[in-house]
Amino acid sequence: MLAAVALSVAVLAPLGALSASPALATTVATPTPVPGSQTLSGVACSAATTCLAVGTAESQNVGVMVPIINGAPAVPKTIPGTNSLTSVACPSPTTCVAVGLGTNATGSVGVVVTITNGIAGVPQETSAQFLGGVACASATSCVAVGATFTGAPLLVPITDGTAGNAVAIPDVDSLSGVACFSSTACLAVGTRLNSTTSLDEGVMVTITDGSPGAAQAVAGTGRLATISCLPGGPCEAAGTGDNDSFFGVVVVPIVGVVPGTPAEVAGLDLARAVACPSATLCEVVGFSEAGVVVPVVDGIPGDARQVAGTSALHGVACPSATTCVAVGDSSSGVGVVVVIGEPGTPGDYTGDGTTDFAVYRPSNGTWYVNGGPSGPWGIDGDIPVPGDYNGDAKTDFAVFRPSTGAWYVNGGTSAFWGIPGDIPVPGDYNGDGTTDIAVYRPSDGSWYVLGGTSAFWGTTGDIPVPGDYNGDGTTDIAVYRPSDGSWYV
Repeated sequence: MLAAVALSVAVLAPLGALSASPALATTVATPTPVPGSQTLSGVACSAATTCLAVGTAESQNVGVMVPIINGAPAVPKTIPGTNSLTSVACPSPTTCVAVGLGTNATGSVGVVVTITNGIAGVPQETSAQFLGGVACASATSCVAVGATFTGAPLLVPITDGTAGNAVAIPDVDSLSGVACFSSTACLAVGTRLNSTTSLDEGVMVTITDGSPGAAQAVAGTGRLATISCLPGGPCEAAGTGDNDSFFGVVVVPIVGVVPGTPAEVAGLDLARAVACPSATLCEVVGFSEAGVVVPVVDGIPGDARQVAGTSALHGVACPSATTCVAVGDSSSGVGVVVVIGEPGTPGDYTGDGTTDFAVYRPSNGTWYVNGGPSGPWGIDGDIPVPGDYNGDAKTDFAVFRPSTGAWYVNGGTSAFWGIPGDIPVPGDYNGDGTTDIAVYRPSDGSWYVLGGTSAFWGTTGDIPVPGDYNGDGTTDIAVYRPSDGSWYV
């Protein structure tokens, strides 16, 4: 059992409410290494709190998938029959489709893997040598892009999780990214050699009902590496300049199927992925001397921010309008997960019986409550754990510091409760109407509740999901097991 030690923490004076919080892009949380993975190449989100990353296993030539719940990665699960997974899309809350590389008797082969309720199906071989991107137009229709054994670009339609025959893409040298903007239409991006100028130029290809249209050059670009589209549009592509108008990384807005003017991005050597949580905001990730995040607001790139503890970021997805999740390589040689943005922390901070809009900004430890008290409470790396810890019917600012296992509650009891690696799981476990300090220890499935009942409930790889499942007014201990889609309460 853990011993609680009271901490002396000063009470903060409210700073006043903000009419709106600044842009999502300025905030990057401390990276979370993912032991068991060597690199994480792609990520997609099926719900506001649920994402799935794919990549390559640590010290193994096999693909892995990593569930990410509330920004926290679970234990990687290998997928036999794959060498590496490069991209993933989630067309429904229960289904994702991953693509990448496998091996058969003749050599390398592009593979498609359907993942249902956290369980990977048998990899399907295609006529591609490699598949590098995938996107879904609907719950039943996806498309992957890649290359043949001779290097010619192609697309592979995927219907109801089953890979179809590959379709060649003429007048293009390579395709590296794809995104869908309607239930019937997608855009793929890549590059080709301009026969007149003898220079590379970025291209995009419209795919309608699985059939590719003619390749369209994108002026001012030498290569387009990635693209993200909102339903109905617009889209945002990223790549490199044409070494004439632009020399470095560029972003290109696309409305309908018409590309706009490229804008140069400073502080980024290579763009690997882009995701847009809204029509006015996108996040570009890649690398320079380390992994880099660049916000793009209304088509204008912001300041690049290097993410300490990473060597590169390869994928990004946005499960909500305020949060994105990036994946890549850590500086320690394993995969890494990085949360971008401001975690939503709704609660009744004013005590009027209604939930208030609120966010916590990890970069400066500040809480912003719309129409309520705002102020600093925490430091970079802390995890927000709001709740009514003192029983006054108001939500309190509170953070858990994973580096030390300390809980800091503004206006309530603070304590050391937990060790590095524990996951905070606050809740009303004894039914007294106040939030209890509690942690889940993923290494052995233990739950520790301060002043309440502690228990072993779970195993390695489980994800804690506490809640009042039986309606008795108390929080129940519960876990979700991604390996087989089971819930244990």
